[in-house]
Amino acid sequence: MKKIINEKLPAEWAISKLSDIAHINMGQSPSSDTYNLEGVGLPFFQGKAEFGDIYPKVQKFCSSPLKTAEKDDILISVRAPIGPTNLAPQKCCIGRGLASIKTFGNISHRYLLYYLRLIEKEIVELGTGTTFKAVSKSNIENIDIIIPPLEEQNAIVARVEELFSELDNASLKLNELIIKLNIHKQSFFKSIFSEGIAFKKQEFTPLKDISTIVGGVTKGRDLINRETVDLPYLRVANVQDGYLDLSEVKTITVLPSDKEKYRLEHGDILYTEGGDRDKLGRGTVWKGEIKDCIHQNHVFRARLSTPNFDAKYISYYSQSKNAKDYFYINGKQTTNLASINITILSNLLIPVCPIEDQVKIVEKIDYYISIYNYAKCRMQEAIQDITILKHGVLTKAYTGQLLSPINTSSIEELFKVIEMEKNEQLQNSKKREKPLQRVARKASQGQTIMQVLTNAVTPLSAKAVWEKSIYKGNIELFYGELKKLQHLVIEERKGFLSLKKQNQDEN
Repeated sequence: MKKIINEKLPAEWAISKLSDIAHINMGQSPSSDTYNLEGVGLPFFQGKAEFGDIYPKVQKFCSSPLKTAEKDDILISVRAPIGPTNLAPQKCCIGRGLASIKTFGNISHRYLLYYLRLIEKEIVELGTGTTFKAVSKSNIENIDIIIPPLEEQNAIVARVEELFSELDNASLKLNELIIKLNIHKQSFFKSIFSEGIAFKKQEFTPLKDISTIVGGVTKGRDLINRETVDLPYLRVANVQDGYLDLSEVKTITVLPSDKEKYRLEHGDILYTEGGDRDKLGRGTVWKGEIKDCIHQNHVFRARLSTPNFDAKYISYYSQSKNAKDYFYINGKQTTNLASINITILSNLLIPVCPIEDQVKIVEKIDYYISIYNYAKCRMQEAIQDITILKHGVLTKAYTGQLLSPINTSSIEELFKVIEMEKNEQLQNSKKREKPLQRVARKASQGQTIMQVLTNAVTPLSAKAVWEKSIYKGNIELFYGELKKLQHLVIEERKGFLSLKKQNQDEN
């Protein structure tokens, strides 16, 4: 039940369990043969994957829904990931990855939506399970909700959305600037590698003619009963476009001979084998960051075989639009993944120019990249700050600090309306109960066939047993239980039933 909090919240605000102010409906997955993409039935939402900022994106439909949500009900993800929320755009079918929340008493659904987003981390902690975390209905029902009077709820939502709109616009502009910055980077690389006499003469050489290219060690080999060593190794995730991400470097068990065969040396040029088609061949130069580090077979290594080329010069050219277009055109595409092989990488054409010019080009690019990285980092930090600011807005909103107090109706009146609506829903749900469900419910309150026969002094006619049992009114359920008891019941004479004596004695 609700509790009034006077110390931390305004006097007229309350805290209540979610189940006291809303109806929670756990989703249920319908049969897969009822799914369709043709718009037959209701929009079908299964989980967070379909969520947008406020409303989910309709991707499929269900012709025979088992559980539904109404327009503007809150949809909350209850299976990994736990906590994300959206609003139902219309009446829809919900699978077991979701639950819907319908508020009573005209409580603002958007007010509750933003509140659940504020406490999302706390909701995540309610999850249980080993393989996939999930949250139960009882967990959701027992979430504490801060409830101000209706006028303040609506005022809070209006102010929150006004501030969020301004912050979202700022975030959008920052993301647009990052896109423009990346475009400028490609333009810079293009101009760099089109300057000079060597480039104008279009002098190029294949990468295979100036380096030795090899793949790395294969995972999952059978090394039982063989001498092995554990070494750090680079995965595709470690090799990014122009830099290394060494935040998590794993180890792999290999043969001692693999250490020399696959060990990285300072100046090795790294390329990734697969990934998104527009990111094929991404990589950078290894600078000996980790001792005795080797590389996985999905990471190629090009080791220069001539002093006439600079490793960073080749790596920078490999990040240019010309090189990316080459990988994009020649890469092999499967259903979910694109890839290049050693042959494709070996035939990458590298522009030829004197080593002195290469060094100057590298110095110029290094300077530009330092400015580029600084600008991009500041923009990304600003976007993260906006997320923090939005959380701060919600914190102030739900502790009564965002708006000045306004004249409102009594919180007690709101809870009276909620109680009336809950009672009305309960009555309506009983009216909607199917006949068989009502009979089954009464069965827990009356006498079963077994109880009727046990209490009978003389054999009873089948009709009398039926009339005395709670199944009166539904002959199908009556014969259903009678069939289960047939090994315990005897027919004394035609149409008259009693329990076998042994069973009567036991009872």
